[in-house]
Amino acid sequence: MTSELRVSALFVHALKSAAGMRVAEAAIDALGFAGDRRWMAVDAEGEFLSQRRIPGMALIRATPLPQSALYLSAPGIASIHIRRPDVTAADAERAENVDVVIWGERVRAMDGGRDAAVWLTTVLGCESRLVYCPPSDARVVDRTFASGNELVGFADKFPLLILGEGSLADINARLRARGENGVGLERFRANLVIEGAAPFDEDQWREIVVGDGTDAIAIDIVKPCARCSIISVDPRTGVQGIEPTRTLAAFRRCDGNVYVGQNALPRGQGRIVTGAPVRVVRRG
Repeated sequence: MTSELRVSALFVHALKSAAGMRVAEAAIDALGFAGDRRWMAVDAEGEFLSQRRIPGMALIRATPLPQSALYLSAPGIASIHIRRPDVTAADAERAENVDVVIWGERVRAMDGGRDAAVWLTTVLGCESRLVYCPPSDARVVDRTFASGNELVGFADKFPLLILGEGSLADINARLRARGENGVGLERFRANLVIEGAAPFDEDQWREIVVGDGTDAIAIDIVKPCARCSIISVDPRTGVQGIEPTRTLAAFRRCDGNVYVGQNALPRGQGRIVTGAPVRVVRRG
């Protein structure tokens, strides 16, 4: 099944842990997909907020706009347009730099302003602020899995997450065999979804090339993705459930974690379009 691999879907998650947005094409910059997880919500102590703590974050729609601005909407509240704090030199001088914490790592970020803080606090039900990751304050990817030069914004650890459609089909077949409803791609919060491979064949990939000719982009597959409770949050309701985690635990558990999808590092910058061919260069 691996002879006709293609990109079937692309997702950008502008605000960490808010709903993702399916796009026809995505640019790759120094931090991964342009606009992906450059914004993040933090609590009063500067600790990052996610659906792990507040499942209702799934109902926030975050749309990236030109110049890395952000449009936020959620049920029951007026939407809001947020400008990137450092969009001009004057803004950069006025922007407030703050320390925030993501997975125990303290990093610098730019505060999104009072209006954004009020909006998030209302939606999330706890004191919250919106922060932005400028490229100058990006985090360095774990050198265990990288050369030491690769960067990431507010994604958990790596700039890209890859999922095979065959894997989702297998998961859904198992769910339905148990009398459960299937789940959508959005549950797994991948950036790059690839069709044409056998279920979980991506576990064996170590390097792929997406696109062809001068538009081809090499991507290193570096680490399986350990899944948390977010995959069991219903994106339509923001309610935490037990599936598909319960089903996955029966056949995808290893060392106490459930693994689905692969973390990845792009080599260089460029653009990926839906339908682009994918070639597996190296397996392991």
